[in-house]
Amino acid sequence: MHDPFQRPRPASCLWPLVLMALLLIQALLPARGATLEDQVLDTPALLSSSSVLKDVDGRWSLQQVLEQQGASFQPIDRPFGAGYVRDVYWYRIVVSRGEWAAPTWYLQVDPAYLDDVTLHHLDAQAQLLSTHRAGDRLLGGSSAVNHRTSVFKLTLPAGDNTLLLRISTRSTMAVLPKLIPESRADGLWQREYFHFGMYYGAMLVVCIAGLTSLVFLRQPVYAAYSLYVAATAFQWFAINGFLHQVLPPQAPLLADQLIASLLSLNGALANLFYTVFLDFRRHAPWLHRIMLLSAGVMLVAATLPFVPGQHSITPVTMVLHLLVLVMSVRPLWRAWNGSRWNARLGIIAFLLSALLAGWNILTVLGLLAPTRWSLIGGQLGTLFQLLLLVGVMYFETFLARRQLLQAERAAAAARAEIETERLARAEQGHLISMIAHEIRTPVAIIDAAVQSLEVLDEQATPERTRRYERIVRAVQRMSSMLELALAQDRLEVADWHKDLGEVSLEALTHEVIQTLGAASEARVVLTVDPACTPIQADGRMLRFALLNLIDNALKYSPKGSSVSIDLLDSEQAGRPGCLWVIRDQGRGIAESDHERIFQKYFRAAETSESPGLGLGLYLVRHILKRHDGWVRAVAPAGRGACFECWLPRRQRES
Repeated sequence: MHDPFQRPRPASCLWPLVLMALLLIQALLPARGATLEDQVLDTPALLSSSSVLKDVDGRWSLQQVLEQQGASFQPIDRPFGAGYVRDVYWYRIVVSRGEWAAPTWYLQVDPAYLDDVTLHHLDAQAQLLSTHRAGDRLLGGSSAVNHRTSVFKLTLPAGDNTLLLRISTRSTMAVLPKLIPESRADGLWQREYFHFGMYYGAMLVVCIAGLTSLVFLRQPVYAAYSLYVAATAFQWFAINGFLHQVLPPQAPLLADQLIASLLSLNGALANLFYTVFLDFRRHAPWLHRIMLLSAGVMLVAATLPFVPGQHSITPVTMVLHLLVLVMSVRPLWRAWNGSRWNARLGIIAFLLSALLAGWNILTVLGLLAPTRWSLIGGQLGTLFQLLLLVGVMYFETFLARRQLLQAERAAAAARAEIETERLARAEQGHLISMIAHEIRTPVAIIDAAVQSLEVLDEQATPERTRRYERIVRAVQRMSSMLELALAQDRLEVADWHKDLGEVSLEALTHEVIQTLGAASEARVVLTVDPACTPIQADGRMLRFALLNLIDNALKYSPKGSSVSIDLLDSEQAGRPGCLWVIRDQGRGIAESDHERIFQKYFRAAETSESPGLGLGLYLVRHILKRHDGWVRAVAPAGRGACFECWLPRRQRES
């Protein structure tokens, strides 16, 4: 028979017309098979000459197949895939080699995980020319090429050739043949291995980057990401057939077991990583629980391939993984609106990976026709995912690093500020101590002089006696003020509470009022609850606190107005104690300042015209706190200010 693709002689000037006529005739005639030229014929180019026969029990011999091939082989119009089945399939390819075409060709059969592939090469008269066998269970079998897939070297005679493949596998059934001329084989496979090397190299770099980020940033998302990337790389390393080339020939079953185990393990790690990375616990708690549950199921499934008779668990885990991917779409869509751009990139990476992984799962389950792209859909999804997630992770790392540097700068500034404040406080304390020491000397001289005058003035008139008393009270008040100014240093001493003793608050209140002088004493109205018994306290410290409160009430009230002091029995949180309530008739305190007035150096606007350091109420609160008590400003029923001070009767055991 005339070969329509036979090369015309260059001497003919009508060869274009002849070629067009031959092409038209070829189009009108039934397809006999693919015509070989010196170019690669991939699966789509071979479809017109391909057909399939299903061998249900796998017992047919070559002769039985040849006897019924005319009626039983079914032509195919798309790449062949049947999913996870246990049937044996015979795949027939009819090719025609012209006289001018090269005689030596390679038949490459993808995917790499087909268990047993036997090739019978027949001539135009259906005479057996050769038989070859390969597959991942055979680690190359009789193949003359050490390749990751099943590759057969053929010498094709001119004319029609029938390539009859008998295929059985426990993995998904998919057949993607490719005919490669010998002159192009090395270059094609070198490019193929180069692309795989680039892919696995990128995965290795990303995995190392994730581990490095984990060491420096100590965030669990980087651990999950590194494990996920490593498991994904190793999974595709096995699926693409490289694991068969490194395993010992004595363990052909181990590769299949590892592939099945890695598929489940990688699904579990993907669920765990995206649960952490996309924060499903906060955005979709129900999905978080489902993903954790599915991850647990997949981790259990990862151990089953090593149990005899449990190799069919892979389709179940794939369906489970597909369901989880579908359920993830809606919450991610809802989370899109409130997310930053880096979080949106993460969502895009997940959805893109889920789309390609879903395409791959539907293909291996036999629901979609297999192609070279669909069988590596998960691998493509991982690649695109890496390109997006690396940017997201880099941005997160940069942001975390910047926040860390900002926190370190803020901490350093805070330490410097604390140190400056400490030095200023120490200098201020030293200055106050020096001033107090200088003032104590003349005060002591005045006190001694008054006592001497009282002794020498044996016949003092009432007027002179009142003057002596006023001088004594003024000296006592001056001494109290000095003690109050120095009280801050005393409060910082850890063992000041060693001065605890029984203190009568009624007697202490009378003593403080008398210290303030007769004029002030006349303005104070004291009411005492008889049930208020003595308490355990440091009398000297309480004297400072009460003196400050009463002095403020007198100072900030109109001249001649009264100041009321109520001493009540009061129980707070089950603890018995006593309560001072001090009210004046002044301008009062703004409610917004009720807490601020107890801050160090704070002075309300109403008191800015009066002298003071803003330490009095700060010290009062510290004194009350050290006694397990409290002080607060409250809004009185009428005008003025009101302070409440509560003290327990007994101190807690230290």
